[in-house]
Amino acid sequence: MKNEIVVVIAWHDESDPEKIACFLENKRSFELHNPSTKIYVAKNPFLENDVAWLSSDLSIFTWYRLNRSSISSKRFLLIEWDCWCDVSLESYFSFAWDQDIVGPCVKYPERDDWYWFSKINDLPAPIRMYATGIVPFCGILVSEMAMNMICDEILKAEYAGLNSELRFATIATALGLDPVPNPVASRSLTWRKNIPFDHKYRGLHHPRKRLIESRLMEEISSLETLDKDSFPRIIHQTWPTKDLPSYFVTLSNTWKDSHPEWKYVLWTDDMNKEFISKFYPEFLDQYNSYQVEIERVDAVRYFILMHFGGVFIDMDFECLKNIDDLIQDAECFFSVEPDAHCEKFNKQKILCNAFMGCKPGNIFFKSLCQSLEFTWNYKKSIEVTLENAGPFALTKIYDAYIHKSTIKIIESEKVYPLTAKEARMAIKGEISEDLQMKVEKAYAVHYFLGTWYTQEKYLIK
Repeated sequence: MKNEIVVVIAWHDESDPEKIACFLENKRSFELHNPSTKIYVAKNPFLENDVAWLSSDLSIFTWYRLNRSSISSKRFLLIEWDCWCDVSLESYFSFAWDQDIVGPCVKYPERDDWYWFSKINDLPAPIRMYATGIVPFCGILVSEMAMNMICDEILKAEYAGLNSELRFATIATALGLDPVPNPVASRSLTWRKNIPFDHKYRGLHHPRKRLIESRLMEEISSLETLDKDSFPRIIHQTWPTKDLPSYFVTLSNTWKDSHPEWKYVLWTDDMNKEFISKFYPEFLDQYNSYQVEIERVDAVRYFILMHFGGVFIDMDFECLKNIDDLIQDAECFFSVEPDAHCEKFNKQKILCNAFMGCKPGNIFFKSLCQSLEFTWNYKKSIEVTLENAGPFALTKIYDAYIHKSTIKIIESEKVYPLTAKEARMAIKGEISEDLQMKVEKAYAVHYFLGTWYTQEKYLIK
């Protein structure tokens, strides 16, 4: 009796234990949601890395040529090792279950701008007119007839050196097996770290090349148990990893030392992404659409505060004294930047998101999260970043908010006593009597280090 479907995973020799663990977990996700479906692993036979990464299709069809006599199935699902699943395959492909070839996205040179179409001339001349792409080469449903027809063609020497997504789809089209796009495999907006399938819905997801450490998710989950009726005594900060530069260790310790009863959470980029994926998947496409990492960091802090409450503080803040009395009785609070910054950017005021807080579920923070807009401006500049999800966006949303009386605005002298220029002077030890007086009246000092536009990772040119 023939199987309805089998899964074939393109894999390779791997020494990285993190990738191996992720591969096994991805494979288990198919086993969990499709317990009666057989799963086969096709090892990549190519030793050269520049050949191997282009050859998922050849790995699968080399394996299939050796094993097809012993495999009886009506359909084959071809996936790469970094694809995972949270759905029944039959329900996922229900709209196109009986088609010969179904892919997540089908591309044509007459219509689509795609890098690999620049390699059309590398195809054998007789089939160039059939040039087609399936993107990515993952989550492709193939009938038994199509598997046999393509297998007899794709392993020929004239197709060597091509990309899987171009080679497989072009050969299928030339054989009269026009690929059909799966209507439920919605594409995400960009080709950065995000998934090329829509994570808001159950289905196939890709790429997951490493797992989130369980201890990181346990740290997030522990916040759910805190009292949501009062103002949570939580200090939230964020950095790409748990490894802070020494000067940020010093600064973060000033907050811990001044608030020994408060819980401290250092959010990493991985934690931020996982938090959005788990609690606000409807925002994930927009989260991934931001052009630089700081825009994601700006956006996620609003969601963290809306969800858990507490106080969010940038890493380049020094605490001078306990802030309990500063935020006493506040449901939601922000502070404004110095007037000199407003003059520089021609703004009447700038609400800064470097120091802010609220109770869980705060109405303004809900409005703030709902009001963030997709970023279609691909020009990279400090101003664009500030407008997308940073202080300029925050100020614009605040100005349009009706119930401003529910929001406490702390004067800049309390937490932004120095301008960016004065902060640089203080760091150099050039502390005048005037600067000293400003600092003595403050609860904290923001040094405006601007790591997001000075570090190479966040560089805006």
